[in-house]
Amino acid sequence: MTYLADRYVNFFTDYGFKRLFGQEPHKDLLRDFLNELLKEEQGSIVDLTYLKDAEIANFSPEEVIRYEDSLKYYRDLKNVLDTARGEGLEMGIEKGIEKGIKQGIEKGIEQGIDIGRIQEK
Repeated sequence: MTYLADRYVNFFTDYGFKRLFGQEPHKDLLRDFLNELLKEEQGSIVDLTYLKDAEIANFSPEEVIRYEDSLKYYRDLKNVLDTARGEGLEMGIEKGIEKGIKQGIEKGIEQGIDIGRIQEK
């Protein structure tokens, strides 16, 4: 199991996501991902430019505003996805517990346990 952990990158982590999408050789993959994600909200993305930290320091005031807006959009999207994932997990756990209780009651009835005894607990 350690071998697998050392060899593969989890793309659901920040590090894995950046390794997959944050490098120039994977530009087409990122463009396709964003186009699929944003197809209903915006037109398609034709080209992407990867910036180095030093380049951001030379932005004009308008470019700084656009850059900061893109960061806000990214953070909002990440928070929405993280929240949805958490809520989905909670709902799944609740449904699983309900299903387990129902199956337990049904199995108890099949085995001849008194229904009144089941309802007391």
